[in-house]
Amino acid sequence: MSLPALTGSPKQITWAESIRANILPTLVRDLDQATEVARPKAELALRFAQRQTASAWWIDHRAWADLDRVSPMVTREGQASALVAKAAYRAHQDGAETAEGIAEGIGGYTVDAVRYAVDRHTVAGAEVRDVFGI
Repeated sequence: MSLPALTGSPKQITWAESIRANILPTLVRDLDQATEVARPKAELALRFAQRQTASAWWIDHRAWADLDRVSPMVTREGQASALVAKAAYRAHQDGAETAEGIAEGIGGYTVDAVRYAVDRHTVAGAEVRDVFGI
């Protein structure tokens, strides 16, 4: 799996590479073990994580590696969809006015995947929810 280079200070990059090396295999395993219903969510979580290039993002989300110990109520898919909802909000703030434009602004997500995330998380904001008809 070819991953994008990380950005940040040398110390951040070293730490983030270690975190990413722990998290991505877990997400791949989750995808391999996902049921047909859960598979799209697992793919969303993995694709989203693979695209992250900021060392600070990996450091801030390092708890993904320990989710089973953090809380059984928190899931990787839930965190990933919350991040997609936040990204939808930012894409809308950057000028995307349609569901397709927001999905394109996030990069590589289908309108349905973004709609799912926006529907689950109020962080996307009322304006974005309106764009998706939610």
